[in-house]
Amino acid sequence: MFEGTGEIVLDDGTVAVEASGKYMRMGIDRIAEGDFNEQWFEDTRERPEAVEL
Repeated sequence: MFEGTGEIVLDDGTVAVEASGKYMRMGIDRIAEGDFNEQWFEDTRERPEAVEL
């Protein structure tokens, strides 16, 4: 079991959003249907310099 947390902090130090989750390692065939490797693709779009919240 793995636990993870994260947050997005604004320029002024204010925490805009927090998230947490618990994860269990499982084989891909147990959590996805079909051929996962065939359906997976890279997002080749250009990344924005900033995202407005």
